[in-house]
Amino acid sequence: MDGLFVEYTGKTTAKCVAAIDFGTSGTSYAYAFPPRNGELNARTDVYTNGQWEDGSTGKTKTILLLDDENNFIAFGGHAENKYKVLAVHKSGKYFRFFKMQLYTEKITGNFMIKPLDALLKQIQMEDRKVSSSDIKWVLTVPAIWNDAAKQIMSEAAETAGLVNVGGNRVQLALEPEAASLWCLRNGELNLEHGDRYVVLDCGGGTIDVTVHEKIAGMAGDSLKEMALAKGGDWGSTTIDRRILRMLKDIFGNRRYNAMTEDLHGYMNLQRDIESAKIAFDSETDVVLNLPDTLMSQTYTEVSPEEAVEKYQNANGNVDLIFRKPNLLIPATYFRDKLIWPTIQQIYTHTLAVLNRNPSVSRLILAGNFANSRILRDEMMKFESRGIKVVVPHLPGETVVKGAVLFGANPGLISERLSRFTYGIGTVVPFVTGKHPESKLIITSFGERFCNGVFNTFITEGEECVLGHTVEKPFTTLEPYQHIVGVNIYKSRRKNVTYTEEAGVTNIGRVAIRIRKPFESVKVIMLLTTEIVAKAINEDGEEREVTLKFNE
Repeated sequence: MDGLFVEYTGKTTAKCVAAIDFGTSGTSYAYAFPPRNGELNARTDVYTNGQWEDGSTGKTKTILLLDDENNFIAFGGHAENKYKVLAVHKSGKYFRFFKMQLYTEKITGNFMIKPLDALLKQIQMEDRKVSSSDIKWVLTVPAIWNDAAKQIMSEAAETAGLVNVGGNRVQLALEPEAASLWCLRNGELNLEHGDRYVVLDCGGGTIDVTVHEKIAGMAGDSLKEMALAKGGDWGSTTIDRRILRMLKDIFGNRRYNAMTEDLHGYMNLQRDIESAKIAFDSETDVVLNLPDTLMSQTYTEVSPEEAVEKYQNANGNVDLIFRKPNLLIPATYFRDKLIWPTIQQIYTHTLAVLNRNPSVSRLILAGNFANSRILRDEMMKFESRGIKVVVPHLPGETVVKGAVLFGANPGLISERLSRFTYGIGTVVPFVTGKHPESKLIITSFGERFCNGVFNTFITEGEECVLGHTVEKPFTTLEPYQHIVGVNIYKSRRKNVTYTEEAGVTNIGRVAIRIRKPFESVKVIMLLTTEIVAKAINEDGEEREVTLKFNE
């Protein structure tokens, strides 16, 4: 019953690798045409997005527009422009920052279609002979997302028509791993084999902190995960929420709600906030241009000047300056009350990771929020500990470019740590006094077995070589079982005895046909960004399932 590890390289044979990074705030794509022989050159072979449907270039906003029946209308900047028209008729549903809602709300997978169309058109401008079936598709996901949230992305890809295109499933890339790969392969990190470094992926929604080591893998310079990714939902949009909450407290619910319905003014305010939080340097006051609806007296007899003064008096003389339509926020207040809580969470968490991993020599800042001056300044404090802080060129592109490298050669990620203990439900000979009587089953031959025993394939925290498989043989319990069902489970605990214990979740089932009285069945788990389970009978018939995570 010992695990058998089978070698795997995983280098793609696709004509093109295309990656999409659906960020909380912005979405981008990148692509490459892998050479038949040799490796992709990170500096010259990876291309980033050209023009979106609205004519913009670079990242587009992660905005989704649906009609009143939840049918897809538009995505990105085009959705923003389209909604301005629909809003006049009070129709349409407008979602911003919807990535963080993917696992809590039913949002159609069609949100991927327009970005995919834009990407495919850009690829075909480079090579007209490339069709969708020639492309290996890669989607990025935060490392700290649970398996259920990752499953939502996979299902959205299926809705968009990506799964099983050209016989290949869409591949998920973990965001900090992708950023790490990009920095490792484009020459921005001067590392030796065995050097360890922290990747701080600073996005709009989540912050991922993980530890990697540069090693010599089968694919050349590769990375090995040394600590499970930690983090939380303290991305840069938490700053947006604090600023908007302050405006709501100042001007009141009625004015604030009216402003959110004034699409043009609300969007302009959001742009102001985005610029302010990135450019803020701790010393310069911040000026926001307020929408007319936020200052209107249609909804209240209190003038905006009186509202600002009342807020100041209630909050210890903040020294806000209001000159219609501008609101000046003093640098000290903006830093201490609006932006610092987020920076402090990131700093404190990174410090804890560094303290647990004293051999780390580098700290990489990736993601669009890594452009923030105040965040960079705070992270630079770690250099006093002898840790070199690296901010790659265009940090907002590191994830999507690295995802292309990963899609071209998954073997660049040599080892990961398992986030869960995975196993299957089995039976074992019943031992009186050891096994609970409630689990006793007796076969047609009178043999006594204990049912629902958790047979572990992978243990939480175990080092797993990417693409390798764990294989175990099992035998049918009764003669002529026409179909054998294998139930797959997971748990956050290392030691699991029974499948019905607290915290054990059934995440999938694979069934295989049996033709002989008693037959051996091999159960295999393939370790990738997801877990793929297979059952194979003695005739070589195979059944496979990508585990459905139903948390």
